[in-house]
Amino acid sequence: MRQTLRRSCTACAKYKHSCDLSTPRCSRCIKRRVECHYSNAPLTAPLITFGGAPSFDASFAALDPFDSYPVTRLPRKHVQRLIYNFLHKIAFQYYPLDLDSASNPFLVSWWPLALGDPALFHVSLQTACLDEELLAQKGFHTSEMLMADSVALLRHKVDNAALAVQDGTMNSVITLAAIEFGKGNLAASQVHIGGVKRLVALRKGMYAVSQTSPLTARMVSWVSMIVTGAPQFDTQDDAGIGDGIPTLSDWQIDAASLQHSVPSLDRLEIAVMQNTLVCQLLERLESTVDEEPRQARSLDVWLLGVGMATSLGTDNHRRFLDRARHAASVFEFGGSGDALMVMRSVLWLETLPGEGIFRQSWDEALLDSI
Repeated sequence: MRQTLRRSCTACAKYKHSCDLSTPRCSRCIKRRVECHYSNAPLTAPLITFGGAPSFDASFAALDPFDSYPVTRLPRKHVQRLIYNFLHKIAFQYYPLDLDSASNPFLVSWWPLALGDPALFHVSLQTACLDEELLAQKGFHTSEMLMADSVALLRHKVDNAALAVQDGTMNSVITLAAIEFGKGNLAASQVHIGGVKRLVALRKGMYAVSQTSPLTARMVSWVSMIVTGAPQFDTQDDAGIGDGIPTLSDWQIDAASLQHSVPSLDRLEIAVMQNTLVCQLLERLESTVDEEPRQARSLDVWLLGVGMATSLGTDNHRRFLDRARHAASVFEFGGSGDALMVMRSVLWLETLPGEGIFRQSWDEALLDSI
C-alpha cells in the first residue's frame, strides 16, 4: 500500500479526532484554545478573496482527506468545494462584524457543531451551494436536493424532544427560513419562523437560548425580524432588564455623552455617508416595499423614517415621502408620535436630536394625509 503523509494537526492526530486542516489553526484547536501544529502542512493555493472577506491559503482539496464529516448524496469533491466556500466566504457574509477567522462565531462555534450534526451540516452546505448556483444562473438542482435532505433530517430531530431543543436544530431551522426568504418563498420562510418560535418556547424563552448560544439567539432574532418585518422577540434594555436577548455592547451608548464622543465631520464626509446610506435604503426598499404595498410592516416604517431623514435635500427625498404617506395610511397613524413608536420597536438610540429629526420627517410626510 502506498504510504501517505499525515496532514491533520498534531493535537487532532494525538486524540484521533478529525481535523478540518484550517490554517493557521484548525477549528478544533481554536475551540479548545490550544496551539495547533502541522507535521506536514496542508496543501496550499494562491490567496483568494471573496467579496471583502479575508484571504486564506488552504485548498479545499485538502480540507478533510478522511471524509470525517456527515454523509451526503453529493460527490466528495463537490462536498469539499462547498465546505471551502462556506468556511472562506459564507461565514463572513453571515457575520461581517468579525472578519477574523480565529474569532468569527460561524467558524469558532457554528462549524464544529455542524460537523457533528448531519442536519446542520446539510443546511450549511446548502447556503454555499445556493451561492454558487445564484452565480451560475443554471437553476437550483443541487441546493433543492440538499433542502429535501435537510428537511428530512430535521423532521427526525424535531420528533425527538431532546434533539428538538438543541442549538443545532434551531440553527438549521432559522437558516432554512433565511434561504427560503432569499429565494422569494415567503410563505415557506414564515413556516420555518413559526417552527423556530415553538422551539424557542420549548427552551423557556429567548433569554435562556442566549445563555447557552448567543449566536443562535441573534440569528433567530435577526432573521425572524427580517422575514416578518417586525421584532418577534423582546430585547433587554441597556441595564439588562427584560426577558429577551441583551443588546450589542457597541450599541450601549450613553446618550448624554454622545455629542462629545462623535468626531466632527466635514461636509464632504457627511455627504458621502448620506449618499451611501440612501442608496442602501433604496435598494432595501425595492425588495421589502412594493410600489403600492397592500401591507406595510414595522421594519418598513423604520426604513422609511431613516430614509426620509438621510435623503433630506436630495432628489430621493420625495420618493421616501410618498412611500411614507402610504405606510402611514396602512398603519392609520394619527401623528408623528405613532410612527416614532413603531420605529422604537425595531431599533432606536434615544437622543433628543435624533427624535427631532425623525419627528420632523414624519410630520412632513403626514402633512397631506392627516
